[in-house]
Amino acid sequence: MVEAILHARADRSETEPTGTWEALLKSNGVFDGVSIISLESQRRGLTRIADREPVADRPIKPGEHFCFRIDSPIAGTLIAFQQYLSLWYRLDLTESKTFLNVVAGMQHIPFDPTTSEIVALSEEEHFEKHKYVFVICDAQTVERIAAITVSNAAIPQAAMNEMAAALSVIDERARSILQINVLFAKPG
Repeated sequence: MVEAILHARADRSETEPTGTWEALLKSNGVFDGVSIISLESQRRGLTRIADREPVADRPIKPGEHFCFRIDSPIAGTLIAFQQYLSLWYRLDLTESKTFLNVVAGMQHIPFDPTTSEIVALSEEEHFEKHKYVFVICDAQTVERIAAITVSNAAIPQAAMNEMAAALSVIDERARSILQINVLFAKPG
């Protein structure tokens, strides 16, 4: 196992980050593979992704139900994170699931793995910009990442960098990092 990790490190390109979570997102995070969908009144308003560090073109209202639509380039296991006010949190995907198995192609996130129904999200109290990151790779790596994070608690920077190191050794064809910035409108 150690030999495989060392071999993978030796094979990765010069541009692949070996340090921080932020460096991994900057070099490997893709903004055009995820959109946000309003689940209000049967409307399915898709956001359009702009250029560098884009923000979804439609703010989400307080309490509005929404989900994400991702276009995953690979099948694998997905774990999600959100950043608010410079702190990172794990985004649990259902009441009982920290991560989900996904297929290559378009799908709604989160979904109930037993019924395939969309699980609605909403933001009730933290407004302004949130960044969402969806990591898709092998189940073993996602399980290790989930083990060093806690639901509803800020993830320490050292743990974020540990996650980045674990993801950096995976071949780019075997992992995907999708991200989107979403603006939550202030009430009123």
